Amino acid sequence: MSPPESRTDLKNLTQEQLVRFVESLGQPAFRGRQILAWIYRLKITDFEQMTDLAKEFRAVLATSARMSGFTEAIIERSQDGAVKFSFRLEDGAIIESVLIPEEDRNTLCVSSQAGCAMGCTFCLTGAMGFQRNLTTAEIINQVCGVRDWMRKENRSALTNIVFMGQGFYLQMAGFAGGRVQTAARATGVMQAATEAAVRYAKERKVFGKEIKEYQITRWKIARMAMITQACRQYGYEVARMMDDHKGSMEATM
Repeated sequence: MSPPESRTDLKNLTQEQLVRFVESLGQPAFRGRQILAWIYRLKITDFEQMTDLAKEFRAVLATSARMSGFTEAIIERSQDGAVKFSFRLEDGAIIESVLIPEEDRNTLCVSSQAGCAMGCTFCLTGAMGFQRNLTTAEIINQVCGVRDWMRKENRSALTNIVFMGQGFYLQMAGFAGGRVQTAARATGVMQAATEAAVRYAKERKVFGKEIKEYQITRWKIARMAMITQACRQYGYEVARMMDDHKGSMEATM
């Protein structure tokens, strides 16, 4: 059997690429779609499990292709419910994914890079320096790894996936998109604070009455929401100005 490094990782392929791959092995196009249906099923790690493929073709796949996956992750849980997963890549690099569960959704932040090029002195990841961009399979395997863990924990399914570099969401320095992303991170914290205030106002009672029923509470929460929205729009506008070379301010002020 060929060593894993020399075989094609099927998780790096789109459906069209997978179809072309199986055709290069002398198989009809529909075999590629069959394989794609198997790859992302729970606990499918071996071609022998793909029972609707001919035994001879499974043997060919075993010598020419593979389905990569992560071993057990290092898992850390936060008091606010967030769960951090540390995965080791085949070259030894460590990447992280963060699951953020909320009442109505489960959001997974997946890494797109190993290390970070930003070099922030206060950030451990920044001190690592940029190592490389992740492959498609390495990004997909973060989703699959967390999905499998969630099923074992009897948790509801993922609803949202967002991308980040490791330590910085997407490396777009010099473009308006990068500044918008940075501004969005800052206003995201403000948005979370506003949502937390709303939840607290609904749960907390004073003199037998929910805090949200008091006029001053409504005024304060409305003010928080307006400031958050204003900051978001300000960041977007500054980013557009800088992209048109009309301003020199940072979008994250």
